Amino acid sequence: MKKVFAAFLAVMLLAQTLFISVSAEENNADVTVDKAISETAQYIMNNSKSDWEVLALLRSNQTIEDTAFAEEYYTGIQNKLKETDSPILSGSETQLTDNSKAILTLSAMGINCTDISGYNIVEPLSNIENIKIQGINSAVYALMALDAGGYTTSDSETRTKLIEYILSDQMENGAWAFSKIWSPNGDVDITAMAVQSLAPYVSVNDSVKTAVEKAVNYLSQQQLENGGYTSYGNENCETVAQVIIALTALGKDPASEEAFVKVNGGLVDNMLSFYNEGGGFSHTKGGAVNGMATVQAMLALDSLKLYENGRTLYDMVPEMFTVTAVTTTGYLLKDTTLEYGSEWIVFALARLDQQIAQSGVFDSYVESVKAEIAKTGPVLDTDSGYLTDNARTIIALTSLGIDCTNIDGVNIVEPLSNMDIIKEQGVNSAIYSLLALNTANYTTSDEDLNNKLVNYILDERLENGTWAYSVIWSPNGDIDLTAMAVQALAPYYNRNPEVKAAVDTAMKFLKEQQSEFGYYVSFGNTSSSSTAQVICALQEMGRDSFTDSEFTVNNVSLVEALLAFSSNEGGFSNILGKDPDKFSTTQAMYAITSVARTLTGKTSLYDMTDVLDKSQSTAFGDVDGNGVTDIQDVTMVQKYLANLEELSEDAMKTADVDGNSVVDIKDVTAIQKYIAGNKAA
Repeated sequence: MKKVFAAFLAVMLLAQTLFISVSAEENNADVTVDKAISETAQYIMNNSKSDWEVLALLRSNQTIEDTAFAEEYYTGIQNKLKETDSPILSGSETQLTDNSKAILTLSAMGINCTDISGYNIVEPLSNIENIKIQGINSAVYALMALDAGGYTTSDSETRTKLIEYILSDQMENGAWAFSKIWSPNGDVDITAMAVQSLAPYVSVNDSVKTAVEKAVNYLSQQQLENGGYTSYGNENCETVAQVIIALTALGKDPASEEAFVKVNGGLVDNMLSFYNEGGGFSHTKGGAVNGMATVQAMLALDSLKLYENGRTLYDMVPEMFTVTAVTTTGYLLKDTTLEYGSEWIVFALARLDQQIAQSGVFDSYVESVKAEIAKTGPVLDTDSGYLTDNARTIIALTSLGIDCTNIDGVNIVEPLSNMDIIKEQGVNSAIYSLLALNTANYTTSDEDLNNKLVNYILDERLENGTWAYSVIWSPNGDIDLTAMAVQALAPYYNRNPEVKAAVDTAMKFLKEQQSEFGYYVSFGNTSSSSTAQVICALQEMGRDSFTDSEFTVNNVSLVEALLAFSSNEGGFSNILGKDPDKFSTTQAMYAITSVARTLTGKTSLYDMTDVLDKSQSTAFGDVDGNGVTDIQDVTMVQKYLANLEELSEDAMKTADVDGNSVVDIKDVTAIQKYIAGNKAA
C-alpha cells in the first residue's frame, strides 16, 4: 500500500495538476477562482474529510505534499471491507451509493477498485434492480463510477442498462427529480447530476443526445437573472455548483455559455458570491461556512480548472494510468537483475523515461550484453543461429541510445541481412528484424533488406489477411502476431499501397476479435498481453488507444480495458483475477509506454530516432567517407599514427571511434574488430 501512495504523491507533485460550521465573514464578491481553490483546499485540509472532501482535494490543481489524508481514507475502506467480509460498503445490497462514492474517490488516487484487498467493489453495481430500489441518484452515481476508471462488471450491458434506466426516468420537461412527489416539475440538482453521468455518451447515442439537450434547456430556464438557482425556496450554492460541473462535463464553458449568462450575472460569479474569506462556502448568501456547500463548490472549481486542460471532473483514467506506470516500474525493477535476457524490461522503461535510461539503472544490463557478445560474436544465438535474440537486443540497446553496429567493435545489426535464416525461423523473426532495423534507421550490406522483410511478412499472411505463429494452433489468425505485424509495417502504411491494404484488413480483424468488455481473449482466456499488443499497434499507426472510437466498446477504451488487469501494488496478470507476473507486466508496460509517448508528443515506441538516428551519421570507422568501412580506413589511421599522412577534421572525428577525443591504436583495433565482425556475419 505504501508503494501506491508513494506513486500517487510523485504523480501529484509532478502534475501540480475537504466540516465544521464557523462564524461567517462577509462574502467576497471579488474573489478569483484560483484564490477560492487555494484557500478552500486549505480549509478542507484542516477539517473532516469523507468521500467528497477527499475527492475534491485530489481533483484540485493544488500541490499536496502531505497525502496522509488519502492513505487514511484508503485504509478506512480496506478495514471496512475486511470487517464486513463483503464488497458492499453500506452493508445493504440496495444501498450502493457508498460503493460509487468510494470508487470515484479511490480512482482519483489511481487505485483499481476491482481489487481492494481482494474485494471487487465495482461488481455490485451490476445489479440494476438493486440500484433501481435506491432510486435515480444511485443510477447516476453508478454510471459515473463505472466511467471514472473505465470499469466493467460481469454484465457487459451494465452501462446500457443504467443509461436506459436514467433516460426512462426523465420527465417531459427534460428534468429529473429525486422524488416526483416533492418536485413535480423537476429538480435542478439531480438534473445537473444526470447530465454529468450521461455526458460521455452524447456523441455516440442519439437518445442520450436528445435527453441532454432537453435537460440543458431546462437548466437554463430555471436559472435566475443573477445567474444563480433556488432549491426548495432558497437561492443556494450547491445547485449552481452542480450546473457548473454539468456544463464542463459537456465541454462547455460555464462562464461564457450563452444560455447561462443572464442579465445580472452568470454561473461562476454567482457561485463565488457564496465564498467566505479565508476559505469555504456558505449554503445561502451571508451564512456560515457550510460543509456540503464547501465541498460541492470545491468540486465545481476543480471542474473549471480541469476544463481549461480539456479534462472533466469524473474522468480519472489518466490518473490511474499514470499511477499504474509508476507502480509497475517499481514492480519490474524489484528483485530483478537486469542482464542479457532482460531486453523487453529495459526497452519498456527506457522508452517511458530517458531519465531512467540515463540513471545508471541499466549499466549492469549493458555490461552483460557486451560480455555475451564477446563470447558469441555478432550472432547471439549460437545454438540455432536464429536472429530474434539479435533483434530484441538491438531494440533494447537502441532505446538506451547505443549504436548496435558497434558494440565494442562488433556489429550485431548486419546478421539481420540473412533472409534465409529469418525465413527458416518464421514470420515472427522477420517482424522483430524489421522493428529493430527501423528503430534508428539501421542499414546492412543488403540495401534492399527492408523491402525484402516487408514483402516476406506480406507473403506470410493467411487467407483472411491475418498472421499466426502456427496455422495448426490458430487457423484463423493470431491476435498477438497480427498486432505485431501491424507494428512492424506501420512505417510503410502511407507509402506502400499493398501494406496499406494489408494493415487495413489486419485492423478489421483485430476489431472483430475485441470482446464486449474491451479487452481480448486468446486461447480461451482473457489476455492482457493480447490487449497490450493491440494498443501498441494502434499507437504505431498514430492512433490514440485512449480515445479511438473504433476500439472503444461500451464506453471502455483499450487503455481502460488493459488497466483492469493491473494490481494496486504494481504488476499485471495475463488472466483477470490471477496474480501478476513479469511477462504480462512487461508487455503491459511497453503498451503503457507507447500511449504515454503519444500523450507527451514524443516519437512512437519503436521510433527511437529521438535518441539515435543512423541515417544522419557516418558509418562506423568510415575514415575515407566512401560509405564502406574496410581495410583502407584502417590503413589511413595507421599512416596518420606513423606521421605518414594527415587526416581532415571530419576524418579525425570518424577515426576517433571510442569517442575519447584522441585517435590512437585503440581506435585502429576497434575498426579492425568491426570489419572482422561484419565478415563473420
